[in-house]
Amino acid sequence: MINNLFSSQIWMCSLSIAKDDKNDILNQIQENYDNNKSYFQSTWNCRVHSTIDDNNNIDYSKVLPYFIAEYQKFSIENNLNSHNFEINELWYNYYVDGSNQEHHTHVGLNTMYSAVFFLRINQDHPSLTFYNPTNYCDYFACNTNVRDLYRTNIIDHSIVYHKYSLDVRENDFIIFPSYLPHGVFVQKTNDPRITISMNFSVIA
Repeated sequence: MINNLFSSQIWMCSLSIAKDDKNDILNQIQENYDNNKSYFQSTWNCRVHSTIDDNNNIDYSKVLPYFIAEYQKFSIENNLNSHNFEINELWYNYYVDGSNQEHHTHVGLNTMYSAVFFLRINQDHPSLTFYNPTNYCDYFACNTNVRDLYRTNIIDHSIVYHKYSLDVRENDFIIFPSYLPHGVFVQKTNDPRITISMNFSVIA
């Protein structure tokens, strides 16, 4: 019997958001972007319009119930003992030609899981890429003899590989541990790629 030790679980699903609710949030984000498109987060080593720290004049109330309901399903499935939680941060990222997101984590005070909702994405947009958090991945990734032992289209042996890009589509919702490094490669189309990100924290 083989057990995975210290695995990083990722929850992936497609949310059936009502058309009016989705159009409402898309219109809000587009208007906010048009009014603040020159704004970039100054401490990030990338160029992506993000409202994580400023200009977040968006009413997320119509889409929040979808995110919360899915997190509750994830919580039950993973035996998290029906813990009390809250979304302590919520923001959007708006990618155009030349935009990217350097790999990073969402580790912070009391933040346990993070999530991304793909509000607008197509096959020409970059995916979401997760990076191996283990210390040995760089060594194994350079070792051809070890690498050749494993198929490259599965992540069961992810210690061998430095990164893994998910196959995501519009309306997909991803929940992952906040410590897991992730990023977005450079976009090569001006057709907007829009995501909503959030962090979940445990409350008493």
